[in-house]
Amino acid sequence: MAVAEMIVRNVAQLTRPEEVALMVPYVKYVMAMCQRPTFRKAKQWHDHIFRPRYYYTTCSATLDLLARVQTNEMTRHVISIQSDVIPFTSMYLLEVETIARQILDAGFCVVYYVGKDAFLMTSSHDVFKATSIEIILEGTPFEQEYVTHLTAFQEWLTPRLQRNTYSK
Repeated sequence: MAVAEMIVRNVAQLTRPEEVALMVPYVKYVMAMCQRPTFRKAKQWHDHIFRPRYYYTTCSATLDLLARVQTNEMTRHVISIQSDVIPFTSMYLLEVETIARQILDAGFCVVYYVGKDAFLMTSSHDVFKATSIEIILEGTPFEQEYVTHLTAFQEWLTPRLQRNTYSK
């Protein structure tokens, strides 16, 4: 459910509670209907979720919301935090925490995993209890779906998090 809510908020950019409540079950259902590829999940999810398919729903309110969503591409990135293969240092954890804080401060959602359980991140400090984090945004993907080069990822991420601010 956390990944579906992240897609609704980050990619569809729906924030009204009634719209989120309507779209999250739809996205969760569509994701369950998709085949389970290991890589490039975001492309398949995007094609199935945001290309209105009447066999996924007949709810007119959901179809109206889907018609309003303007998105061309969706990107998914996973950052491992705990691994049996790679020992992670405190500096690595602080870099991941900085990335999570940057995303949260921009108003986007991040999902963190503890084992196989997914949770929406409420604070960047959730990184320290996670086994991995997942970020789904709209746009062209970074070259690594499973991110290992944090500095390059942060350089790719920074311009995508800047939202237009209007002043009087």
